[in-house]
Amino acid sequence: MKNLIVSGAILALTGSAASAQSSAFINWESDPSGSVPNGFVSADTPLVSFSDLGAGQLEIGTFGGGQSDGLSLVNFANTPIRLTFTRPVTNLAMLMGDDDSNFLGGVDVFTRIVGFRDGNAVAQRIIQNNGDDMINDGPSIEGIFDAVEVEFTDAAGVAHANLPEIIDSISFAVADEFIDFESDATGGVGNGFMSADSSLVRFSDTGGGTLQITDFGTGKSDGRGLVNSGDDTDGVRMRFARPVTAFSCQVGNDDGGFVGGPVFATLRGFLDGANTATVVFETNSNDDIDDGPAITGVFDRIDFAYTDASGTPIGLTEIIDNIAFATASQFIDFESDATGTVPNGFESDDSPIVSFADTDGADLTVQAFGTGKSDGQALVCFSDDDSSIRMDFDAIVSTFTLEFGNDDPTREPVFATLRGYNNGSLTRSVTSPTLSDNLLNESVSIAGAFDAIEFQYTNMDGSPVDLGLVEIVDNIRFSVEKQFIDFNDDPTGNQPNGFMSNDSNLLSFRDSDGADLSILAFGGNQSDGPGLGVFGDDPSALRMPFVTPVNSLTIEFGNDTASQSTRLRGFLGNVQVAESIVAHDGDDELNQSVTIDGFFDRAELVYINNSNGLPSNRIEIVDNICFDVATGATPCNAADLAQPFGILDLGDIGAFVSGFTGQVPGSGADLNGDGIFDLADIGLFVSAFTGGCP
Repeated sequence: MKNLIVSGAILALTGSAASAQSSAFINWESDPSGSVPNGFVSADTPLVSFSDLGAGQLEIGTFGGGQSDGLSLVNFANTPIRLTFTRPVTNLAMLMGDDDSNFLGGVDVFTRIVGFRDGNAVAQRIIQNNGDDMINDGPSIEGIFDAVEVEFTDAAGVAHANLPEIIDSISFAVADEFIDFESDATGGVGNGFMSADSSLVRFSDTGGGTLQITDFGTGKSDGRGLVNSGDDTDGVRMRFARPVTAFSCQVGNDDGGFVGGPVFATLRGFLDGANTATVVFETNSNDDIDDGPAITGVFDRIDFAYTDASGTPIGLTEIIDNIAFATASQFIDFESDATGTVPNGFESDDSPIVSFADTDGADLTVQAFGTGKSDGQALVCFSDDDSSIRMDFDAIVSTFTLEFGNDDPTREPVFATLRGYNNGSLTRSVTSPTLSDNLLNESVSIAGAFDAIEFQYTNMDGSPVDLGLVEIVDNIRFSVEKQFIDFNDDPTGNQPNGFMSNDSNLLSFRDSDGADLSILAFGGNQSDGPGLGVFGDDPSALRMPFVTPVNSLTIEFGNDTASQSTRLRGFLGNVQVAESIVAHDGDDELNQSVTIDGFFDRAELVYINNSNGLPSNRIEIVDNICFDVATGATPCNAADLAQPFGILDLGDIGAFVSGFTGQVPGSGADLNGDGIFDLADIGLFVSAFTGGCP
């Protein structure tokens, strides 16, 4: 009877949804050479357009002397190149060429890169180029912005005349959450409020409970916004379900006339209760919502308040809107790993995609430092030598950030260097100055396309510091590029169960009934060049286990007939969590696809009869497989059905209720996997939910 009472409480609740991050890489090789207009969009991605802020003299071409890397984009107008994004992005990196200091009489060349949000500059870097005229400098910028401008300048940021910019190998990541409150009901909301736009953050008033959703018609909000009413010293607190690596928002009601002076928007980022970063942003004090403070780091909580220049609250009602933030695709903090010495090739429990090594010996340990050099447990590379920490990835990484400690102040200045590799070649290097304060309170980032990255403490020129320095790294996060498998680089012929394509180390293939996999170029347009066939005419399915959970999977298929359909299922462990069925158009060609979304670590594809839903005994032919590595944490138990994973909350109850009452296959509500939705599933859910996450 107890289970039935709890079930009544369960059936009264509703659920939540999840989202995923995306990234892009542009190398122009698929674009036609020649002049292109302002507003040009590369064939590589529709997420960004390119413009020349001058007379409009953009051109795609190959430039001799190593000035370009194959096809590149050049701006002959000698004005900034502007990149305009369709959605806010959290970082941007690129290669630049034509930085010819000899052409300028030996004058140093710098790259000025500025990020904008709604027309306001929110981030800027001026990075020195090596001046060798080659496309081997890699400026990058972090923050949250919807446009970026890039140009060659001097050290003060003054533009160099007559020096065209050449850019290539552009990579960026899109903010995976955006909140504008337009889908939320107006009126008062309680502490712990969660917007319909995101299940990853809860809002509170730091002093009481005076939050409300309001649509101001005076420019103080952009449509509906979140307001912390009352002219007091309270702020808006945002608690995140998983670590946030970049955050930006717009703020309104910054009325300098009301308080008799300039108004500052202060963002404080926290991790595990400790204030790890603070940004005091001077607003224009015009009372409109046109200021965009931003903060980067690793945070599970951010507080926002209006303050003076010192960060002291001034008692002014906060209005916040158009919030964008990014969470780590893969996040490693070493807290789940056993302490002590670890071998080269060590993999953290947090991610199976990357292994760690000492480049000069085998002196890695996982340990906790009590002096602020680490955030709990961290990875340490002993001893004081010239070694680096090397990270080898099982898939191409597009953005990477780590935090570091032990930047010894007695050896000031100390620099942090990241080197990115692809196929054994060094493709990008980033060297950043540190605070040299011995604390884990800074990060360094690199973006591009890498299968290995090295971290080392160095001098400004990237050479090791004298006698070396022990590297301590923590809170590593990185994004994996979308995986695409077309079998074009694989040998044709029979393949064993457990076969992995050369295109991705994250997915393997198995025949569920025998071992009859074969890669062939199937005639009659049944595949796009080489494809994978599941022989023979039997009820077998194509089983696909992933190395790490994924958020989405799309597969194109051929050899189809009108009386049948393709069924694709996703599983997490032994529980089905996703399903999609696509009816065949019957033309026998590879011109249809099937997609599933969610959070799963195994998939299964089979052709079924429309009449009875049973396997059709027809050979499955698949090609052009695409999937996204999952963001965030793994579900902690069978009741953890909805993101954010690792936390049992109303979202999980809602997901169970929805799946159970609708008897939805693949919803996760059939916890014992027997195909029946009954009291046994309710009991298992209640037991797992009340048991909590470890």
